[in-house]
Amino acid sequence: MGLGSTRLFTLTEAKRRAVDALRMVADGVDPIEARRTLRRTAKTMTFEEALDAYVGVHKSTWSKKHAENWPAQVKRHCGAIAKLAVDRIDTQRVLSVLKPIWFDLSEPERE
Repeated sequence: MGLGSTRLFTLTEAKRRAVDALRMVADGVDPIEARRTLRRTAKTMTFEEALDAYVGVHKSTWSKKHAENWPAQVKRHCGAIAKLAVDRIDTQRVLSVLKPIWFDLSEPERE
């Protein structure tokens, strides 16, 4: 299984990817087939389905807390694009999700 071009990934990133793939194998998931399935279906999947598929493939490599919190946070912030097909999500739609978060995070705390 290829881990990515050396021009794009550092040795540390490649090692992390290898460990992720080994964890998937340990969980009975074929990482190559999982990647193929994700690529084949990405054009017809909604954002929510893609998120669920991503979480399903990767959550075995995450802490229990992260596996519970991260998907919930993404769903909370990305509700506006949840039902859109992945191939219909463009830069403007991504920005429509990110801008409120950025502005919320940049607001100074008030007493």
